[in-house]
Amino acid sequence: MSNFLLGDGGYSGTFKELGDLYGPFDIAFIENGAYNADWSQVHMFLPETVQANIDLKSKVLFPIHWSKFDLSIHPWDEPIIRITKEADKRNVDIATPMIGEVFDLTNLPKNA
Repeated sequence: MSNFLLGDGGYSGTFKELGDLYGPFDIAFIENGAYNADWSQVHMFLPETVQANIDLKSKVLFPIHWSKFDLSIHPWDEPIIRITKEADKRNVDIATPMIGEVFDLTNLPKNA
């Protein structure tokens, strides 16, 4: 199983390069929150998160970096609501387990 884990990072063509070199990935853990125009170099906007997953050739997007700290101007739950809609619109499988829920990386369901 190949996984991709991203910390803070703005969107760039590097995701496509990584997908071409090392993909496809089974799952990508990509940041999804605390977005703001002033922070675009270190935090992606939601469509960019989905695009990064596509560029990485990842089978499942697992959004991270949302709701732990409310540091941005958006409501704390806005990132997960919007990323779920964006992933659905772009036909990207997304994993959204509840906090504390067991999540088995070896048995990824479609539309996890």
